[in-house]
Amino acid sequence: MKNIKTFSVLFLALIGSSVGHAQMEGWEGVDMGRIGYKQSNFNLNMTSFDHNVRVTNSSSQFSDEIGPNESLGLGSLDLSFEAMGNHAYFFLDGSMIPNLIQGLVMKERLKEKLTFKSGNELDYVEFLPMRVAFGGTIAKYFGLYVGGQYMYSTINTKDNDQFVTIGGNQRGAGAHAFFAKGPFLARYSYMYDWIRREKRTFKGIAITHEVSLAFNFGESGVGLIARAGIRTRKMDANYGEYDEATRSFGFMPSFQSVDKYLTFGIFAGGLFSGVTYTTVKVAKAY
Repeated sequence: MKNIKTFSVLFLALIGSSVGHAQMEGWEGVDMGRIGYKQSNFNLNMTSFDHNVRVTNSSSQFSDEIGPNESLGLGSLDLSFEAMGNHAYFFLDGSMIPNLIQGLVMKERLKEKLTFKSGNELDYVEFLPMRVAFGGTIAKYFGLYVGGQYMYSTINTKDNDQFVTIGGNQRGAGAHAFFAKGPFLARYSYMYDWIRREKRTFKGIAITHEVSLAFNFGESGVGLIARAGIRTRKMDANYGEYDEATRSFGFMPSFQSVDKYLTFGIFAGGLFSGVTYTTVKVAKAY
């Protein structure tokens, strides 16, 4: 609840910052809510491994051998929102809401789609990713915003009846560059996150590259939008407690995953602030 209140305040500040002289070809100050289709592909190396450390009288030896990579593709819904003000940028992904409904309605089919060829199942959670950044226009067609982002995200599977997880609380710093020309708006985002789970017991990093392209249909207030990205997560190896009976330590190797995604759909401008591309263009004319 505290996080929701915090981001509500930040969003109101963003909308307030959009009042002023429009820049970047009329896109600054426009808020866009979009719905569309998302295609994701997951590639990971966490389904087969030796998780024991062997201790002898002379030395300690461990194996972090990980089995062959497995991958699968998944289609889902994309429900997200972003806005770019004079001095701030805000992004919220609410896709988990329609996808939870989809999962309840299509439970058996979804389970089939989330099963690797090996028979291991994938469980993926991504809770309301949010981004907040501050900056502004640096030229007539260009804008740059720098800030941070947060989400709780995990990728889970099971090996030999043992759950294996990549992810956790994911927060870090990001930069977002915009280019606007006429009805087109392009964005490139780079985000670097630190991953922490179970009070820093499990740690790692995540790096995300994302591009977005929007096209506005004249004065209709709606348009087409596409978003594509690649995210790499890598968790540090983790050593558990020493077991006197087995003379071994619990060991979790360094897992990593690469997920690629592509979304495309439609957006409607001014859903929250009332500011659309056309509104800004008219204001600019006066």
